[in-house]
Amino acid sequence: MKVFVLYTDEFGERVTGNLINIKEFCEVCELNCEREICRGNYPSFAVNIYGLEKIDDAALPTFIENPEDYLPKNFPSGIDVLIVVGIHPDLLSALPEFAEENNIKALIIPVEDGQWVRLGLEKSITKECKERGIEVAFPRPACALEPSGQPTIDKFIEYFKIGKPKVRLNLDNDKVISYKVERTAPCGSTFYVCRQVTGKTIDELNEEGAEIISKAHHSFPCSASMVVDPVLEDTNLHIAGYLIRAAIFDELEKNSAKFAPKVKTLNEINAEA
Repeated sequence: MKVFVLYTDEFGERVTGNLINIKEFCEVCELNCEREICRGNYPSFAVNIYGLEKIDDAALPTFIENPEDYLPKNFPSGIDVLIVVGIHPDLLSALPEFAEENNIKALIIPVEDGQWVRLGLEKSITKECKERGIEVAFPRPACALEPSGQPTIDKFIEYFKIGKPKVRLNLDNDKVISYKVERTAPCGSTFYVCRQVTGKTIDELNEEGAEIISKAHHSFPCSASMVVDPVLEDTNLHIAGYLIRAAIFDELEKNSAKFAPKVKTLNEINAEA
């Protein structure tokens, strides 16, 4: 697959770094790094990145009459997915036409901050993309991206193993001894969080699992906003935290009859809904 990243917010660089997966991308463990059993199991997708372009908000005029003038020129052909991160709303509104003109199959527009994309703009872009035959997704936050029946976006998720976190934990005598990240959050935090629960017993995770996961998720750090997103009626940061916690808790629940955390699992929450 061919991917191009267009961004203003630095989260665009983080997503790209996660996909390229060079050693320097993740140094949060510092001297305790065990890359060979952590990110060493995730490939480098550098050959799939066909461009990374930053739009400087400071260079944009107060009123943008012709947004197409500020979008990339000489755009590469055959791009499957254009990832768009935190660019000006007026430029966002021009993307459906830009995508059609450049034969882009799909747009993925992660919303780490509710101010980036208001609901009205999201609906407008979604409608126009549908009319032009372009797939589009607005995951709030980025790690909420999951298959939705859109072929190119679903293939992107499967191919790059990226989106809503999905993990596998191996237990021995009710102790987490190893892990495999089957789908990483776009920022790459899933590997680090899994490492923090490795070596913990079920008893420890029953008592402190939610706190361990939350602390690791914040420490990576999560870049989602702490301001309430009107669409979510919660902060993007909280939603991101819930998603990784649910991924780990549900896996623990499958593997140990003794797992009974103080915080409810996603299955329990859904059962009460």
